[in-house]
Amino acid sequence: MLRSCWLLVLSLAVALSACSDSAYAGQGKGGGAKGGGKGGGGKGVVRGRNADDDMRWYGSLAAAEEAAKAEDLPVMAVLRRLGSLDDQEAVEKLASWPQVGALSKEGMAAVRLNADGSKAEALSSKLKLPSLPGIIWLDQYGNPILGQSMPESAQAIVQVVGNWKTTLASIDRFFKDHNGRGERFLERGKLRDAYLEFSYGVPFKGPEPDRARAGHEKARERWAKLLDVAAKFPEGSRSRDAIVKGLRQDVQGTDYAVTLEQAIQKAGAALSAVAAADTPAAAAEKPAAPASALAAAGVAESKSAPAMPAVENKPLAEVIAARVATQEQPSEDAGVDTKALAGKNDERLKDAEKLVQDGLGEFRKATADTMDRGEARNGLLRAAHTKFDKALALLDQATAGKPDAQTGKLMERIGMLMYGCLKYQSL
Repeated sequence: MLRSCWLLVLSLAVALSACSDSAYAGQGKGGGAKGGGKGGGGKGVVRGRNADDDMRWYGSLAAAEEAAKAEDLPVMAVLRRLGSLDDQEAVEKLASWPQVGALSKEGMAAVRLNADGSKAEALSSKLKLPSLPGIIWLDQYGNPILGQSMPESAQAIVQVVGNWKTTLASIDRFFKDHNGRGERFLERGKLRDAYLEFSYGVPFKGPEPDRARAGHEKARERWAKLLDVAAKFPEGSRSRDAIVKGLRQDVQGTDYAVTLEQAIQKAGAALSAVAAADTPAAAAEKPAAPASALAAAGVAESKSAPAMPAVENKPLAEVIAARVATQEQPSEDAGVDTKALAGKNDERLKDAEKLVQDGLGEFRKATADTMDRGEARNGLLRAAHTKFDKALALLDQATAGKPDAQTGKLMERIGMLMYGCLKYQSL
């Protein structure tokens, strides 16, 4: 008989708990972290079931996040299974600790989530929550920061809340560092480096991630603009081929590669001279990119490692702990070696070497950090581009279109220099 009564009480408790989780969803600021005062739970707050339970619970994750925004407070989301007596007792034990109750009014926004709900399952998976019931800590924008098993004492919760401002400062510094580098790279025309730097913030929410997404979009716009430039050159021109190859190399291994490849095919800029083997089917290294997208673009899948930082499915505490900075790609003029042309009797090869060296001088002057943007800079880039184009024409004639390995490598590098000349003019 006692057993039956206890099961009836448990069933009622579970039902009440399920109702409390949804009854106040979307109530907004009425249950702010300080809005209810000491004497009661303000609007949108669900009080604990026990008379001495002074814990303040928000009715939904959205309401908890809204309440946390006012003072950059942490959101403590407690995940428990609605049908588990053990989980229910663990949550009640947590709520009975005076320090936790006090923090729930002024130091954090607490919410209970059904562990079997889709939102809770997504958060638990991302944070690799070791066991249930458990706690997931989020910032005021809803970014999952870290997860922990249900603690044995209030100290574990007190410690997280006490360190929260330091945690947020580290996250903010992390985003600002990457965004700052990304913007500097973008200003210099280093589109790939900029894109990868911005990629650290794109998967998250908040002002700095918004800034990262804006930077991503600017890099994409510049790549698209270069493709438009390529389409304006005559079919079969070296400049057109140089841009297509340069673009493919820039985006290789990024989540933009499939989009670019589709745009190239659509624009008709993929010339026969740009061998199929050159296509960076590196395109779409992003796991989410379906193979069908590559096939539609006529691109084979690449086995090379993705370039994008692996942050999308990780909690922020883990992301910022890694502190891996993107390594800047070498400039287009780095390591250009014309030794393959030295000592040859063919005057065309000698002329080509001189053109390359003269063009390098103009290119380096134009791309120096001290060089002002404007017509003088663009004039140098146009002059260098013309010299590189003439050099390639001479090399093609001298080798009858069949250069040896060294000369072929040099010709590839000259092509990338032509791409650089056109790219930096677009700034």
